[in-house]
Amino acid sequence: ISTLLSWNLSRDIENRNALLTKTINRQIEEFFSTPNLIMSQLKGLLELIDDIEDHAIIDGELKASLGNVDFFDQVLILDKEGVVIHLYPFNDDIIGNDFSRQPLFQDTTEKDIHWSPVFISSITGKPTVSISLSFSQGIIVGQIDLAYLFKLISEIEIEKKGFAIITCLLYTSDA
Repeated sequence: ISTLLSWNLSRDIENRNALLTKTINRQIEEFFSTPNLIMSQLKGLLELIDDIEDHAIIDGELKASLGNVDFFDQVLILDKEGVVIHLYPFNDDIIGNDFSRQPLFQDTTEKDIHWSPVFISSITGKPTVSISLSFSQGIIVGQIDLAYLFKLISEIEIEKKGFAIITCLLYTSDA
């Protein structure tokens, strides 16, 4: 009987862990697919605008598209040379900054979309990733505060003595 009880208990633990894993995986996939969708929508809007330097139009579109989005620390629009020409929320100190030597600019010019490794944001001091997407007149860069991912995961109910660990790959070498 004790062997059968032990086997049943092990199966129950395995099933609960599998369910927890699926739930966390679904939350993570949703968290990362939403920025992809928003950035693609911004790209579509920007492709329709002839004059990317028109601050009234671009700033209005950024505010309308991002006003209710919590997880972006900021979204920058870089021209083809990598210079910040727009950002949301607006910060005059960042307009004109040159990102041409940054990996997010260099990597995105070679491929359509780029996710950065995790870094500590100079704005919030929190773990952050950036997503960048090229469009005909430049690059859109969104900086995503990973605290929102941790918040989503913390809302998943785990039994009193349970815990979940999320790991991420911080660095990979092509060598």
